[in-house]
Amino acid sequence: MLVRTAFALLFGLIASVVAVVLALAATTADLQDFNASFDKDKNMHLEASAMVTAPLDKVFDAIAHPELTAKSDPAVDKTVISHQGEDSIVEIFGPQVPIPNAPKSLKIKVLPDKTNHSIEVDSYQSPILQFQNSYRLSPSKDGKSTLVKYSSTSNDISKQLGTDIPSDMRKTAGLTTFMNQMNRVADYIDRSAVAK
Repeated sequence: MLVRTAFALLFGLIASVVAVVLALAATTADLQDFNASFDKDKNMHLEASAMVTAPLDKVFDAIAHPELTAKSDPAVDKTVISHQGEDSIVEIFGPQVPIPNAPKSLKIKVLPDKTNHSIEVDSYQSPILQFQNSYRLSPSKDGKSTLVKYSSTSNDISKQLGTDIPSDMRKTAGLTTFMNQMNRVADYIDRSAVAK
């Protein structure tokens, strides 16, 4: 009887320690660097990188499935996958662009390449916002973290707004979008670990 009680206490203590360690070991995404430039047509070219404290396979899976990572975005009402296979068309519903009479959803084409640890995400049939995003992933030396190199080209939506958008504002919006996405990736990885 005493042995059983001791084992129950020991098991409870171990479970508590494991829970605390897991809570403290939350996945994070930290900005490493970024650069933005504009071409003669006012298209923005953004280069950024972030370190995500999770193995490459988990980060790849999260970025390759925006319909899953979007669940932690409060601005997203729902997502629908309209085509699967080699590439996916994901439609994200919710306020996407702060423009009067803007479409209620944004379609993106997702093309993951597991062999090369890369993912291409492009706007799809969007009358307002056109972009081509590229993600290149590489593991840290210990394999516990992943460097995400992000490259994005996006059009200037000033015409749709009827006013010129300052380049610093566009840079900030582009970088904020990328880091919000990396934080949703980290959140998805943590939620997936808890669900197992």
